[in-house]
Amino acid sequence: MMDDPRDKKALTNLLEAKELFISMGCKQDLQTCNELLFKLMPQGEGVESRDALTQRRHLESLLSVTRAIGSVFALDELLRRVLDYALKATGAERGLLLLYDDKTNQLNLKLSHGVEISDFFSFESYKISLELIREAEKAKDAILASPESAVSAKVQNELKSYNVKQALAAYLSSRDKPIGILYLDNSLSGGTFGKQELELMQSFAVQASVSLENANLVSDLLDQARLKQELELGREIQMDLLPKATPVIPGLKVAGLMLPAKEIGGDYYDFLPDPQTNSLSIVIGDVSGKGVAAGLLMAMVKTCLYALNKQPISPREILLATNQMLYEHINAKKFMTMLYLTWNASRKKFIYSSAGHEHIITYRGGVVEAVLSGGFMLGMLPEISSFLEDKELVLDPGDKIVLYTDGVTEARDPHEKLFRIERLVELVRKHGAKPADQLLSAIKEEVYSFIGTREQFDDITLVVMEAT
Repeated sequence: MMDDPRDKKALTNLLEAKELFISMGCKQDLQTCNELLFKLMPQGEGVESRDALTQRRHLESLLSVTRAIGSVFALDELLRRVLDYALKATGAERGLLLLYDDKTNQLNLKLSHGVEISDFFSFESYKISLELIREAEKAKDAILASPESAVSAKVQNELKSYNVKQALAAYLSSRDKPIGILYLDNSLSGGTFGKQELELMQSFAVQASVSLENANLVSDLLDQARLKQELELGREIQMDLLPKATPVIPGLKVAGLMLPAKEIGGDYYDFLPDPQTNSLSIVIGDVSGKGVAAGLLMAMVKTCLYALNKQPISPREILLATNQMLYEHINAKKFMTMLYLTWNASRKKFIYSSAGHEHIITYRGGVVEAVLSGGFMLGMLPEISSFLEDKELVLDPGDKIVLYTDGVTEARDPHEKLFRIERLVELVRKHGAKPADQLLSAIKEEVYSFIGTREQFDDITLVVMEAT
């Protein structure tokens, strides 16, 4: 009983402070909360009643736990502190923290205390009242129950079967998104939890939810930063695999570029000179898809081609060996298109073979032709010898060849219109009389002008060869 009006006033003030603390969701800083507590606390007005003292201790406890967990962003450490505080504040014998899986929305056990560990988790094996958890989910609040007093007969029956005297389930959520359940119980004593412990856990659940949500946000940001760093590293590696300089070969001038999109792609071009024979092999390819997997596959192919290029074998045989390597390692999960050309300086011609790559565009004295390269993509079948063949392409001085990947012809403008091969052929016709490097620059500028303000979706790769 509180006969002294000062006790009633003190209790009223403390209750108002507690409600305000909860309504703020602990979003104000600790200094503000402490000032609020100091302002509403009676100063030198006699001895507080038991209820007022309990409320003051609860509010001080909430402020204390705000300090303890409010600045912790490592999830494992935060979970440990949340459970430790809940056990200490309520006197519970057992405590379990269960968090919802983002994909399945199922509760998974993350941390426990005073629990006999089972080989696998289930509510029954851990003697957790699933019905009580469901009631907490339904109410979106903390619920206290015992075998004698519970929200439903199902909860009572479960607690009796598990020999649990009291259980408390606190629902954790942030911005209407479920986070988890804090589950506490006692098997030895039935009077440990009371109304004040329930109210304390209701208040604590707010702060715990905010802290857990903040920890998840920080973790997501760190993951994004780490992913961005890895993608940037992957992009650097991809660019390092491209030719560093243009080779000097009798009777031929070459120019090439690869303009990367934001995401790691699988475009690849290379110049593989053979000083002993004055020959030059030129390769252009495109791995299906994007991302790290495509980049790694491209790097694997480059390594393979460097080894094969040193052998006295034809472009067709090189593609067949590359296909075998890819099929053995990726088992048809990805594929790659490729054109492999070898320049014969003495005979002024290319020997080439295609594995399902784009057209070969030729410029001969003002006449432009898009030649279907043919063949079959690499990595999809164990044997493709019947699809591949060596072909010849003779060039006279001034003749040019333009190779490209689909990042050119499938480039889109802000209205989703495709660049298309017809536009590329017309560009070669318009600028074909220019030297190889200038023709390359003209195509690049036209493609970027076409894309305009739209974000580049795919890598853009071009190679131009000119007979001299």
